Amino acid sequence: MQSFHISFIILSFAVVSLSTTAQIDPKSKTIMDNSWNKFRSISKMTATIKVKTEGPNIQKPESKIGKAVVSGNKYRITFSTEGREIICDEKAVYSYDKKANEVTISEYSEENSEFSLNAFYEQYRKEPKGKYVAEEKLANGTLVDHIELYPPARRKTNIVRIHLWVNRNTHLVEQMKVQDRSQNFVTYIFTDVQINGTVSASDFTFDASKYPNANIVDLR
Repeated sequence: MQSFHISFIILSFAVVSLSTTAQIDPKSKTIMDNSWNKFRSISKMTATIKVKTEGPNIQKPESKIGKAVVSGNKYRITFSTEGREIICDEKAVYSYDKKANEVTISEYSEENSEFSLNAFYEQYRKEPKGKYVAEEKLANGTLVDHIELYPPARRKTNIVRIHLWVNRNTHLVEQMKVQDRSQNFVTYIFTDVQINGTVSASDFTFDASKYPNANIVDLR
C-alpha cells in the first residue's frame, strides 16, 4: 500500500441521500452526515498531517509529517523532509520527488485521487457500510466518535476497512486508519487544523519554474 494513497479512499467521501437499505447504523449515519455537512461548508482547510505506515509486509515502519492544503477536490501536500510534494488542480495530479528530481503528471480522477476527502465522503454517503465502534478520548484529550467503514462489495479495491475518529464538537476527522488485504495499515493524524482561510489559485497550481531541471514524466 502506498504510504499516502487513499483510493477512497480516499482518503475514497454524488451528493445523494443515504439509502433506506444502507448497511450502517443510525448513529454512524448521523455522525457521517454531520461531518459531511461540516466539510461541505469549508472553503479551504490547512492542516499538519502525520502519516504512519506499518504491517507484516512492511520491513520498516514509515512515519512522515507534512502540510496539507485542501479545497474541495483540490489539494497540495508537502513532505519537506522527504522532498516530496503532491499538487492536484482537479484536472491533473503533479507528484514531485526531490531525490529523483522528477515530476510525474497523471490525469485527475476523483475516485482514484490520492487525497480527496471530498471523494471519500461522496463514496461513503452513496453506499454507506459500516458500524459505530465507541466514544473514545484521544491522547490529547479530544472526545471522538470511532466509526468503522467498509468499501461496497461491488467495488474492486485493496482496502478492506477504514477507521475514522470524528471530533464530537467540530465534526471534523481527527484520525483515519486504513487497512488493506495484506493487513498493512496507514494511519493519518490531522493536527493544527485551520478552516476557511482565503483560497488562492496559487495554492493548487503547479509552477514548473520551482522545479528547475526536473525530469517531467507526463502520463496523461
